[in-house]
Amino acid sequence: MEESITVTETCSEVQLQALLDHTALRLYKYVEEVVKTCSEEEKKNMVLLSKWGCDGSQQTQYKQKFQNSKDSDANIFQTSFVPLR
Repeated sequence: MEESITVTETCSEVQLQALLDHTALRLYKYVEEVVKTCSEEEKKNMVLLSKWGCDGSQQTQYKQKFQNSKDSDANIFQTSFVPLR
């Protein structure tokens, strides 16, 4: 998972497939006892239902100093991923 994460002074990114794999694994661990009661056919047909969205905003600049003086934190764009079921 770590090799699929990139963090810089102005950006953080996670590869989508790595995020989906990690989310599915964590959810599986949470419901592991229930999954043990499922048939093999049910296990093969499990589906991760989720949603994703984006949002951007302008905000007051913080007193953050960047290595590149042209960089700014006045505008933020974010993508979120939420497992539903």
